[in-house]
Amino acid sequence: MGPDSIADENRSKIHRWATELWSSGNLDAADELYAPRYTYQGVERTPADFKAGIAAWRSAFPDLVVTLISVLAEGDRIAWEWQVRGTNKAPFMGHKPTGRMFELTGVHVARFECGKIAEEREYFDEAQLLRQLD
Repeated sequence: MGPDSIADENRSKIHRWATELWSSGNLDAADELYAPRYTYQGVERTPADFKAGIAAWRSAFPDLVVTLISVLAEGDRIAWEWQVRGTNKAPFMGHKPTGRMFELTGVHVARFECGKIAEEREYFDEAQLLRQLD
């Protein structure tokens, strides 16, 4: 498989990341998309860790939707810009539910290994999120 087809395959997986994992809440997709041990922000994690994080977000924001803005891939490296929005219906990060909607954009940068995400970094403005919920 050449570099272009690997990049295309990885792009397809990031679309699943946005639609199946985040927007639909299909947590089992994490096992297919993430290596059994991967690094997130430099810390070793497992797909189970990722599932717990998504479950917390989806509990707090049951109407959560992630939209991909752009996806750039080259070989085993990929970056994607996303937008997320939802309505706060349950406690989140120590804050009581407000019923307020939020909208946020961010960027992920990742490296695939053996067809799965092996390293991942995420960049977004957490303070902007919390200001929208106050």
